[in-house]
Amino acid sequence: MDQTIYTIPVMVDKKIYRDFALFNCFKRQKSYRSPAIFTGSFLIFAAICFLMRNRTEQAVLLGSVLASIAIILPAVYFGTFFHSIQVQSKKLKLQTPQYAYTVQLGTAEEGIEVTSKKEKQAKVTCKWSEALEAWRNKDCIYLFISSRQAFLLPDGQGGVSTEELWKLLSERMEPSKLHG
Repeated sequence: MDQTIYTIPVMVDKKIYRDFALFNCFKRQKSYRSPAIFTGSFLIFAAICFLMRNRTEQAVLLGSVLASIAIILPAVYFGTFFHSIQVQSKKLKLQTPQYAYTVQLGTAEEGIEVTSKKEKQAKVTCKWSEALEAWRNKDCIYLFISSRQAFLLPDGQGGVSTEELWKLLSERMEPSKLHG
């Protein structure tokens, strides 16, 4: 790669992993919408049943069942999600920071290069113009090179602040791809 500006060996711990998982699922992909719509619609049906309690037998029972389902199923969904984050964190041994990959960001068109030692020095390169998007959170920048592949750039790693990284990304990527 030509004219490397930043070389960042990325260390990931449990907090960084959890924050990214929450961000990706609930903010970027908006996965909370389906459970929210489900809960809202079942609660409306339950309210209708409760309003019909004087006209129809067992309306209160049906309303109670619908309200219970409206609360229990999303609770199970979110509980399973948070549990899977815990399990994956333990599996990846993230109680202590673990080396994940090294990101090199440069000025050349092929400006993004990621090297991982886990797959025998596997290397991913991406042109700035092909990078999908970048999101800035308070402690980390999430650089997506595809809809399913992101690289985390935590604050202060490699001696680089998120301010400096965001400035470089702002210079190299289209403004529509940056979400601050």
